[in-house]
Amino acid sequence: MVPFARWTAYTISVLIGAFFYAAQQAAWLFPERRALVFCAVAAIIAILALLAGIASGARVMTKDALRFATAPSLFAVSAFGFFLLVESDAARLGVAASAAGLMLVYFTQLEKAMMNRGTAAADLLHLLHAFHAVTLFYGYAFAFGISSYVDVSTLTITVIAGIVSAAVAWYSLPMPVSGEVKVRRLLAVAFGVVGAELYVALSYLPTAPVVNATAAVILLTSALHVCRQVAAGMANVRMHRHELATASLLVAIVLLTARWA
Repeated sequence: MVPFARWTAYTISVLIGAFFYAAQQAAWLFPERRALVFCAVAAIIAILALLAGIASGARVMTKDALRFATAPSLFAVSAFGFFLLVESDAARLGVAASAAGLMLVYFTQLEKAMMNRGTAAADLLHLLHAFHAVTLFYGYAFAFGISSYVDVSTLTITVIAGIVSAAVAWYSLPMPVSGEVKVRRLLAVAFGVVGAELYVALSYLPTAPVVNATAAVILLTSALHVCRQVAAGMANVRMHRHELATASLLVAIVLLTARWA
């Protein structure tokens, strides 16, 4: 069962990267059905990534394992959205290859963690946080850049940014005990609201989508890290304030050194 799960995940990782290019080619052949093609491909790669995650984590399909297995779906869709906005062929190849490579590494680590809950499980948790940071970056870059190509209402993109932020927060926060479920839900909703507000606020800046996405990711990932530390019982107000202040300084540097239109 283990080799089957491994090679299934590997094959699906490469297949998802190939679907990125297949969608682009199909859109060129059927320009009048461009939106339908992209939506269909996004649904397909989300399902494929979910199946690969389930195959890699099939050894122990607890709620915690399901949390790790579903993360690649959101990542794959966000990466696909970012891929559609990239203009050069070299950049497209880089996005598709890096997305497939990251998923392959993630599925490999997930399978190791399912077999041994020691060091591999801790490594998977750290990889998951990095995985979600990249997901946020791809998702926000798509949100900030899509309006330049397609006429999409600000409300629609704001809702999508909020949903992505809430989903990432929900899967990043530690699995709660019975009495902490409501707290975890409230935190996820709060991050969704903050994520939506960040999109609206940064969208008014005359900076590139990648710059805005970087600023949003720095703030959200720093806040998520603080919440995880508190949830793990490592509350240190001074350290948390220093971390959030550092994140704010980094955002200021990113925005002030970027090219303003």
